Amino acid sequence: MWWSFETATTVGYGDFYPVTLWGRVVAALLMFSAITAFGVITAALATWFVGQAEQDVARLGKAVGNHAREDVEAFRSELHTLHARFDQVETLLRDRGSHPSA
Repeated sequence: MWWSFETATTVGYGDFYPVTLWGRVVAALLMFSAITAFGVITAALATWFVGQAEQDVARLGKAVGNHAREDVEAFRSELHTLHARFDQVETLLRDRGSHPSA
């Protein structure tokens, strides 16, 4: 049992180790507590990093969406202008066709 705790927690085989049952129990609890604390801290940091990344993606998505809306509005405005110019050209062509030159 001692060997499994020592190996699983990667404590290693040092010069000093508990030889009594209670010493090994306390050492095993201490090793388990340290591994648990390390895991909790690592998970908290990972959660923070993921949260920051999600916020960055959300901000980027909003910026892209706003930019896309601006581009659509600019495109619609340009399209409206082109339609108006084509209407003018059609009117000019129609007026020329109805007034034949001698």
